[in-house]
Amino acid sequence: MADEHISDGIDKLSLNTKGDAGTKDSLVVCFGEMLIDFVPTVGRVSLAEAPAFKKAPGGAPANVAVCVSKLGGSSAFIGKVQ
Repeated sequence: MADEHISDGIDKLSLNTKGDAGTKDSLVVCFGEMLIDFVPTVGRVSLAEAPAFKKAPGGAPANVAVCVSKLGGSSAFIGKVQ
């Protein structure tokens, strides 16, 4: 399958469909929601039995953007605060 282009207000955003890493200046843009995950402060208990929770950033699109960046790639996150 050849590279495809999206032209909905974005000039020549190339989709890499060859399975390789693309070019060095590739940018992964993640669209979606950012959430707050509530993680129990102790393990091996049910959520109902957990004495407390800590807040951690979450949401799949935000997590992907962070992981791409930690792996050395360029990433961006686009979301909306409501």
